[in-house]
Amino acid sequence: MNELSYFIAANGVNDSGPVIIDQPLTCITLPSFPGLFSFFLAFGFCNWDSEKEHRLKIIGKDCTGGVFLDTGDLEIPQNIPNKSIDIKMNIQNLRLSIEGLYIFELYLNDECVNRINLYGCKELEA
Repeated sequence: MNELSYFIAANGVNDSGPVIIDQPLTCITLPSFPGLFSFFLAFGFCNWDSEKEHRLKIIGKDCTGGVFLDTGDLEIPQNIPNKSIDIKMNIQNLRLSIEGLYIFELYLNDECVNRINLYGCKELEA
């Protein structure tokens, strides 16, 4: 039960209806570090067990192991009518301090079910 079908970072995700990912991210580029970065995280589960409540959490860590994002536990109520769920999170003005690897970990009921690794680097000057 509760099989992760996708976990992706993107520049955009549609507001309603089926999830449509716009410009998936393979890296984070900023004019300079430290800097602010806005993006979306989207994830979905199939074979969802709606008989009980679940907890989701996303933790972001930089290349030094420092935590820069912790959503805390997000409660998903029981009796969701669908056997699959899609969740979109709009992350605005997240402060990133250094160039290097950024890791986003997705937790379901305190178990890490997947990670996204994005490298943060300075934009190339034209």
